[in-house]
Amino acid sequence: MAQTKKKRKKRKKGGSVFWKVILVIAVTGCLVCVGVMIRYMFLQKQADQEMKDLAQEVSEERSEEREEPEPEPPAEEEIVKIPINFEELQAVNPDAYAWIRIPDTQVDYPVMQTDGEDQSYYLNHTIYGEEKLSGSIYTEKLNSRDFSDPNTLIYGHNMKNGSMFHDLRYFSDQEFFDEHPYIYIYMPDRMLTYEVVASYEYDDRHILYAFDFSDEEVFASYLEEVMHPRSMGAKVREGIELTTEDKLITLSTCTGVDTTRRLVQAVLVEDVKAEYDEEGSGQENE
Repeated sequence: MAQTKKKRKKRKKGGSVFWKVILVIAVTGCLVCVGVMIRYMFLQKQADQEMKDLAQEVSEERSEEREEPEPEPPAEEEIVKIPINFEELQAVNPDAYAWIRIPDTQVDYPVMQTDGEDQSYYLNHTIYGEEKLSGSIYTEKLNSRDFSDPNTLIYGHNMKNGSMFHDLRYFSDQEFFDEHPYIYIYMPDRMLTYEVVASYEYDDRHILYAFDFSDEEVFASYLEEVMHPRSMGAKVREGIELTTEDKLITLSTCTGVDTTRRLVQAVLVEDVKAEYDEEGSGQENE
């Protein structure tokens, strides 16, 4: 009888130790998770601040209430003033060859393209070469750096904190889509204005591998798909007719579902000569 009681005490003691160990492991796991989340939020905040600092360094100070104008044909040989100092920008990283801006969104970033073999390098690297989840806005070498291709794919993450291409989701709202028709791309000597023609979810295929845009028939068929997307909730601008002479940009970001991407597509409507506005009186910002 005494031996039985001793065995029960041992079992109880053993069970107590077991649950204490489980509790310690659980608490430790929770602390590790909290630590990882805090580190992630810190790194994201740091990356966002770096981009804001960079934007301030290479561009003139501008009011959030200032509106970009609708494109107008410039006078012959007229050179418009742009707010991006590419000399300073490319001193930071020569892979920064353009700058993209969408009014009333946080999309206001340099566009990167690496000459290296890893064309997804800027998927998780900043303009400073630091490895971060937010990465950069970038294109691949499948596209030229002068935006002369039939369709230029521009990639960016859909970050939960609102950075990178998170705000592309706004174009799924009809009112926002209607009231924000233009996307601006600055280059060292040019300013490109694009009119947004469509916003929709698409499958996850690599568009530049899936379509040979050098084939006019393929491109014409693709343009029909752009203007008549099958995606639920797609937005298409009325009155737009695309031809194989047009130049598109396709902004691509994730949706949270591995098999789909959100696309915002726009057609080039104006291409003018430009130079940095050292005096801060950029024509396109008047």
